[in-house]
Amino acid sequence: QESLEEVFQESIRSADDLEIFRSLIEIYRATDKTEEAQALYEKMLRKFKGNLENFIAYGKFLFSNQKPDEGRGVFQRALKSLPKADHVEVTHKFAQLEFAFGNRERGTALMESLVSSFPKRTDLWIVFADILVKYKDIPAASLALIALVFHRSVFQRAAALDYCMNPRRMKAILSRWLDLETAHGSPQQVALVKHRVAEYIESQKRGPPRSL
Repeated sequence: QESLEEVFQESIRSADDLEIFRSLIEIYRATDKTEEAQALYEKMLRKFKGNLENFIAYGKFLFSNQKPDEGRGVFQRALKSLPKADHVEVTHKFAQLEFAFGNRERGTALMESLVSSFPKRTDLWIVFADILVKYKDIPAASLALIALVFHRSVFQRAAALDYCMNPRRMKAILSRWLDLETAHGSPQQVALVKHRVAEYIESQKRGPPRSL
């Protein structure tokens, strides 16, 4: 181990030192040297404070090693260190870690905060629904998709706004919703989706509403 440390200290003087950090961490992880890997993650975060991938990797390491509280601390550090442009990405990644290794209620709360703050972000709603399906929370996944579809339809009926959903995306969401209800829902729920699909097709034939 001492010789490995010596090689590391020499290597990080090179221009590629971030990759050296990551490579040595992988060596420690592969040899079950968890404490050494964690110490090196800490050094890496201090040296590269604005690197989104490092925070996500360290969070995953901690959550997967039964250290969710420390992982949540890394998430809070990420929010303080990273630019606001990265906050959505880091939040939904840590929400997924909560679902996979931590507390699903916390994960749900994080995703709900995102879709509430960014209701126009179709991708976040879909990520949320996919997470819920993956972890067998089918009723909540269905509600997420329903919320997305009907929330968007209100905007589309109200006016021809610039952020109305792209038809290709809307079709993909309706198809995903129909698949979900066909596999897990009741005949009434399937009928509801099919009705919404028919409404959407008809609205596309009419074209966008005119501005008043």
